[in-house]
Amino acid sequence: MNSSESDKVRTNVIYSEDELKSLIKDSGTVRDSYGGFEIVVKDPSQFPWGDVLFKLLEISSDVWIRRENNKIKILTKPMCE
Repeated sequence: MNSSESDKVRTNVIYSEDELKSLIKDSGTVRDSYGGFEIVVKDPSQFPWGDVLFKLLEISSDVWIRRENNKIKILTKPMCE
C-alpha cells in the first residue's frame, strides 16, 4: 500500500468513526482498534442497533459481538478480500 492509499484508508476510518459516534451518541463509545472499531454499548435500550450494524456492514467490516465485564462490545475489522 502506497502513502496515498494509506492516507485514504486512514481518512475513511476517521470519517466512519465520526459517523458511528453521531449515530451512537451517549448510548455507547467508539474507538478505532487495529484498523476497525471497538464499540462499547452503555445503554442497550437506547443503542441504535440496526443503524450501527448496517453502517458497519456498509463499510465492509467483519463484526463480532460479545459480552465482556458485563458490557456488550462490538468489535470490527476490515473485511479481507
